[in-house]
Amino acid sequence: MELFLLLFIKHAIFDLGLQPMGTGPYKLVYIGKAHLWHYGPHGLGTMLILALYTPLELAVLLGLLDYVLHWHTDFFKTHIRAFYNWNNKQRQFWLLNAVDQILHFLGYYLIVQIVLANQLLLG
Repeated sequence: MELFLLLFIKHAIFDLGLQPMGTGPYKLVYIGKAHLWHYGPHGLGTMLILALYTPLELAVLLGLLDYVLHWHTDFFKTHIRAFYNWNNKQRQFWLLNAVDQILHFLGYYLIVQIVLANQLLLG
């Protein structure tokens, strides 16, 4: 549970507190600046947290998984928002963002389950 909590705190810091203003349009590009400014820090933060709980190799692999999951979740969310031209004054915008956050949390759930399975295997 502590690991899950730390990943949630990391997520809030990087997704809300430290995400550079104006990153949104860069998320429309499949490979671009959003990787350095947003997805990369998420993956690196996950690696650092997991390094406290798992072998370094697993921490790196799961940090990369978080990076890829975050990238694709935000990429598709941003394209849906742009396609429908939704803005933060519309309910649909906030519902889409809720789905985005749920998908991120499901990614952390998957990561924690992998860590727990690894710990069981290694005893």
